[in-house]
Amino acid sequence: MTACFEQTAKHVKPDGLFVMTNETSEKEDSFLSPQGRYLYRKSYGEETAKKAGVIKVFDSDFALRKEGTAYAKGTLFVFKTTAGGLNDLKAS
Repeated sequence: MTACFEQTAKHVKPDGLFVMTNETSEKEDSFLSPQGRYLYRKSYGEETAKKAGVIKVFDSDFALRKEGTAYAKGTLFVFKTTAGGLNDLKAS
């Protein structure tokens, strides 16, 4: 996820939006599930984005997909790049 946000900060124009979803977990920062999918704590995505100079502007939890009889929990994120990327955050 770190590389994803670093590339977003580098290639998306200032004040550009980046939208993503991820399957959420209450457990660890990130881990590979038995189904072969990475799960992340909601706060892990926010913290990782901020370190790369990308700011969360919106999030919403939702049922990502049905697995058997239950629904996988997910989060929709909208992030915004800053004019100076990580340098903007260091200055504030």
